[in-house]
Amino acid sequence: MTFNEIYKFFEKEYVKHLDKQVEKYWNIYHFNMEPNHQSHNNEGDAFKHCYMSCEFALWFGQLIAKKIGDKREKDNPYNIEAEMRMDLHNNSIGREIAKGIKKKYVFWFLRIDVDDIIAERVMDKMRNGYLITKPE
Repeated sequence: MTFNEIYKFFEKEYVKHLDKQVEKYWNIYHFNMEPNHQSHNNEGDAFKHCYMSCEFALWFGQLIAKKIGDKREKDNPYNIEAEMRMDLHNNSIGREIAKGIKKKYVFWFLRIDVDDIIAERVMDKMRNGYLITKPE
């Protein structure tokens, strides 16, 4: 797959999957998604970016995950500088989580609970103050 094909997939299909994952793990971890249960500039947003970047780094590698995350932020005309910094930071934490998962679980792709492992590690980073949960 070319980068453009992966990005088109991301824009068309992956975002739906990601929204479902955010909802699933919100029901487990109850991170902040106010106002109106939306994941924008809150803990839900931080979770979403970190989770997505980790998942992409696992499946497509560090470079593609970084390129997709960077492109998404830089191509958004409504993204203010502080939001972009927040999202890019959380994306980088997600990529680091992916490195740790690959190191601990050599055959991570065979695990049916890999989504839960990602979510648990993202929440650990959030609880320990590594994720940015509001633009500064």
